[in-house]
Amino acid sequence: MSWSAIAGDTLVACAGIVPVWQGRAAAWALFGEIPRGCWTAITRKVKHEIADAHSAGWWRIEATARSDFAPACRWLEMLGFEIEGLAKAYDLSRRDHILFGHVAYDVPGPLPH
Repeated sequence: MSWSAIAGDTLVACAGIVPVWQGRAAAWALFGEIPRGCWTAITRKVKHEIADAHSAGWWRIEATARSDFAPACRWLEMLGFEIEGLAKAYDLSRRDHILFGHVAYDVPGPLPH
């Protein structure tokens, strides 16, 4: 699933949640210049989509953010993601990323042994 944010005639954000394997998905987002006042609506929409993904059986949703980009890390935490670790040289530019997870333990599905 994916969605976009449009302000006036301008596309300002795209985001989505894609399956990795049963019960596990990865969240992604790309942002342009976000007009003042739009962040609240975008954040509400993404929180709603995360809840829907959990309801659909995705008990684990993962995301990463560059470790040197604090606004992305703060936003993921506002969405309910928790820091899980540091991925060294994670992207093609060899920048470090912080790993985040959003886990719903009450979602039905296979449990670990």
